[in-house]
Amino acid sequence: MAWGEKILGVLALAYVLLPIDLVPDLIPVVGWLDDAGILAVGILLLLRAFGRYRRRVGAARPPTGTAAGSPNAGSRGLVESVGVDVTPK
Repeated sequence: MAWGEKILGVLALAYVLLPIDLVPDLIPVVGWLDDAGILAVGILLLLRAFGRYRRRVGAARPPTGTAAGSPNAGSRGLVESVGVDVTPK
């Protein structure tokens, strides 16, 4: 995450948690809507940052060569180095 996003996330969380508001919560609906709006923007920033992180980590992973759901997923390199055939018959 960039520093600006971190700061905005912390400020959004502090705005919701601290009793100091632009619109007081004593005004029934409007006072809650400003908190909800700030919280929604903070969650949106967090989700965008998480999406960028997942794309960056996913791009850094090497291909495995087998499907993730197959019974032998992840064991191909070990089996080839030992010389044992573990394919289902």
